[in-house]
Amino acid sequence: MEKRANRGPLEHDILVARRNSTGKQFFKVKARRKKDQAGQLTESAEYFDIQEQSPAASGFRSIVNFACPETQALVGPGASNTRGPALATMPLHPDPAASSSCTCYLINPENVTYETTWTAEEWSNPSWQPQLGDGAAPPSTQGAAAADAFELLIASPGGRVYLVSKSGSADAVSCTEVAVEQEEELWSSLRGGTVAGSVRLAATAPGPRVVPIVNVEALTPRSPASDRSSS
Repeated sequence: MEKRANRGPLEHDILVARRNSTGKQFFKVKARRKKDQAGQLTESAEYFDIQEQSPAASGFRSIVNFACPETQALVGPGASNTRGPALATMPLHPDPAASSSCTCYLINPENVTYETTWTAEEWSNPSWQPQLGDGAAPPSTQGAAAADAFELLIASPGGRVYLVSKSGSADAVSCTEVAVEQEEELWSSLRGGTVAGSVRLAATAPGPRVVPIVNVEALTPRSPASDRSSS
């Protein structure tokens, strides 16, 4: 997780988080761009090594704090809920050394639900096949999911965060701006490079809870040319 400036998208390492019986483990999969016969860098990359990150490694503590915010000394309802980034970019930026310790992609499978309403059914289930005509057959749901209610935080390209809330009714959707200055964990998560994951809201009504978050700009495709120009 060392600092390495001027790295292109093909050179970013992958940091994978996992939990074992004693706590969190982090494994870094190292990446590098390939060179051609003339020794020039190409547009191809390879992953060539897997290293477990030791707690003594530079930046380890700040990575744990970012990837696993539930380990921090928080108070109030839901303070210990598992949450954090499922996917993050973790770029270098001109902040204090404690918060700009690495440049890589973070993957935390613990913060992803493996089986969802969309993947649980058999492929051969006819009720799940899209129907031609005016629309598609809606996915069937069971239990609590049948209400189809959810909350979602959306970080916009304009530097604002919106809370989208939907109740059981298809038309009961609201969108309100979140006061980021009152939500320290939300701010830290986005500043740390979260693409998708979950954060604990503390001050936003109706009270403390964990809500999924998506950074729209981080998921907006860019041309390879713009990626190279930023490296």
